[in-house]
Amino acid sequence: MRNNTLKRKGFKFIKSLSLFQKTKEYDYKLKQRTENHLKNYNDLMNKKEEELLKLIDNAKEKLLHENRKKIQVKLALDQMVLRGVSALNMQAITLSQNSLNSKKYYLFLFLLFNFFYLIYYIYD
Repeated sequence: MRNNTLKRKGFKFIKSLSLFQKTKEYDYKLKQRTENHLKNYNDLMNKKEEELLKLIDNAKEKLLHENRKKIQVKLALDQMVLRGVSALNMQAITLSQNSLNSKKYYLFLFLLFNFFYLIYYIYD
């Protein structure tokens, strides 16, 4: 009887020290560790993706805002050039009506008008 219990205790001890049990525990721990690392990595990548998407959205908004500003500045420049050209034309007409001796001045204003008109369309 005592011999059987001793055998049983010995087999339990050998079984607890067996490689099969240890490798099974090691595999389980390794699996848990890798799953935790993968979960953390996926969370990190999702956060980075969200941050990049926010940066892209901000850049799109800034670009849209800059395009609107550019259009507004272009329209203001168009108005200023057209006002200046019409003022030059009005002055040229009044001078030509006042005296016929001012042909040189009228020619100068006409050339100046064409110069502004050319600059306007070059930079457009």
